[in-house]
Amino acid sequence: MTKRSRSEKLSLLSSWKQSGKSLRAFCLEQSLCYSTLLRYRKELLPSTEDDKGFVPVEVLPGFSTPTLEIEFPSGIKVRIPETLPPSSLLPLLQTLQSIC
Repeated sequence: MTKRSRSEKLSLLSSWKQSGKSLRAFCLEQSLCYSTLLRYRKELLPSTEDDKGFVPVEVLPGFSTPTLEIEFPSGIKVRIPETLPPSSLLPLLQTLQSIC
């Protein structure tokens, strides 16, 4: 295979971006080597925060409640919120054990 020119590499990267597909999906569709296009992207496109693969996440209060997770021998898992009154826990577990 002949070596691609800079303009050919940029053209491939432009086609990929315009496709709206992931780089991997684009490569599969076009019968291109994924690692080669990764290299082209690293060499020719300016690095942005989007390239990092992570985005900041803010956990809002009230959306995450600590839970107790119980897995029965049958494989059934039950997640009990921390807010369940302790007086309700024993009857709940006895009922679950009888049916699981």
